[in-house]
Amino acid sequence: MFRRWPRSLWRDLIYTFVWNMQFVVVFTALALLFDPRAPVRDVLRIDFILAQCIGYVIHLLFALGEWIAPGMDRKSIVVRLVYYAGVPIVGLLIGYWISAEILGWSDFLRSLFTARGIASLALVSMVISAILFAIILQRERATRAETTTALERARLAEAQREIVTGRLKLLEAQVEPHFLYNTLAHVVSLIDTEPGARGA
Repeated sequence: MFRRWPRSLWRDLIYTFVWNMQFVVVFTALALLFDPRAPVRDVLRIDFILAQCIGYVIHLLFALGEWIAPGMDRKSIVVRLVYYAGVPIVGLLIGYWISAEILGWSDFLRSLFTARGIASLALVSMVISAILFAIILQRERATRAETTTALERARLAEAQREIVTGRLKLLEAQVEPHFLYNTLAHVVSLIDTEPGARGA
């Protein structure tokens, strides 16, 4: 849906918000699945803050990456894999830190920046990155298929134009001698029937 809009800052921000809200829905559903007695309002509020902080930090990091090193989508698969896995890990750490500050989770912050906390966040980030990378690869394949289809249509249209042009030239070649023969026949008939018209 968002591809129909021309790319702009507002479109990208809305697109990121929609993605963030999908994570809110998924993580809220998972939280309520594991703890059905949890207050929905609190779970939603926490997931909303976490998703928006993490999502927009990752969005900002990717925007900075595009500004600093444009054309990342044309790099090798290994470079792209490292980039698309590394940026979300960093974004997740920064986003969790901002969320913890907003929510007043000082104990969480202390546990976050331990080896175990970073490893668990990195694992979560890798799973999310793998999903995003799969989506990006699927989009690239769809774009390539659309481009190939458009090129084939253009080639077909050009071939049809050449066929029509060839037929017109063939028709021209057939019609021109008829006009010439008809004109010559008319001149000959005038000469034969009105010999005096020659001198005039």
